[in-house]
Amino acid sequence: MHYRGLLILDDLGAGHHSPAVLDGLARVVEHRHEQGLRMLVTTNLNPRQLQDLMPRATARLAHKGRARWLQLPPTDYRQVDGTLL
Repeated sequence: MHYRGLLILDDLGAGHHSPAVLDGLARVVEHRHEQGLRMLVTTNLNPRQLQDLMPRATARLAHKGRARWLQLPPTDYRQVDGTLL
């Protein structure tokens, strides 16, 4: 891999993925972690759920000094005043 830009993984853990897909994602996360490359990850899972789903990748994502976990309020950006956009 030669890309050095920001990798965005949106809605990580959504849906059902085969072990091969989860392994591939874990390899990408591990490579970027080892190379010090930036990632932005969004998920609806809490850290424990993500750990259960992808233990190897979660350990890299949660590495102290390289990661920041932000918990945002559970709002649906597709709705404004209760109306689906």
